[in-house]
Amino acid sequence: MGRLRSGGAVLLGKTAVHEWALGFSTNNEYFGPTRNPHDLSRIPGGSSGGSAAALAAGLTVLALGTDTGGSIRIPAALCGVVGLKPTYGRVSLRGVTPLAKSLDHAGPMANTVEDAFVLLEGMCGFRPEPAPPPRILLPKQFFFEDVDPRIAELVRAAAARLGKPEAVDLGDVNAVWKANTVILYCDAAAFHEERLKAHPDWFGKSLADRLPVGLTYRGVDYARARHEEMLARTRGRSVEFVREATWPAYLASLKRCRCGSRRQLKAVPSEVVRGQLDLQIDAVVLQ
Repeated sequence: MGRLRSGGAVLLGKTAVHEWALGFSTNNEYFGPTRNPHDLSRIPGGSSGGSAAALAAGLTVLALGTDTGGSIRIPAALCGVVGLKPTYGRVSLRGVTPLAKSLDHAGPMANTVEDAFVLLEGMCGFRPEPAPPPRILLPKQFFFEDVDPRIAELVRAAAARLGKPEAVDLGDVNAVWKANTVILYCDAAAFHEERLKAHPDWFGKSLADRLPVGLTYRGVDYARARHEEMLARTRGRSVEFVREATWPAYLASLKRCRCGSRRQLKAVPSEVVRGQLDLQIDAVVLQ
């Protein structure tokens, strides 16, 4: 915030967030729901749903978000705005209340790619540098296995507009997904352990039920999860010359948002899942 203020940013206020940034609905049990400006019966995504909703509603041109497991990218996808999860460590987390310290990121959100990078520059001094033409990768497995055909079609069309897509084997994505869950919940439980024991009433029901899960994992479970993370990073480094990978950023929305029930997932209309290329893609830099 200090960098942004010194750069001339005008701070308008705070936006809503899912409780403790652990959830994708931004239906906060203490402050009420945040609604998607495109359809008020739907969620904006989370956990940085307030920022995405404010952008989509035209209340601001720039906003901040945090991302541990999708909390910038999910609301950006559901609200049709731009959200960037920067490289780990690119943006300082000083002063940010952690969810999972080893996985947390802070990043920019905006209505255009250009605005998002202007904000990133103000947040961390990022400067664009010349780069060779990117290879555009589409994953062979996992991301296209359980997705609305129309969304998959739009993502593939976006990839083709960026360049000639190539299929890439990402390995056992399910194993990485499970490892991420262990790491996230262990880190979150470590941060909240004393509060959970002394003041369980301080937490909304959805968090009071989920956060203690992190206390049930064993040390060996955490170690194995970290090992799986290391293997995934090694696979990423093996294609370090790759610049962008594309896949559906998010596949579902909740009707009237009751947290945590997969039975209530409802597909997002394709006209809402839209970015600067008339659809939403997720772009990452593999390092």
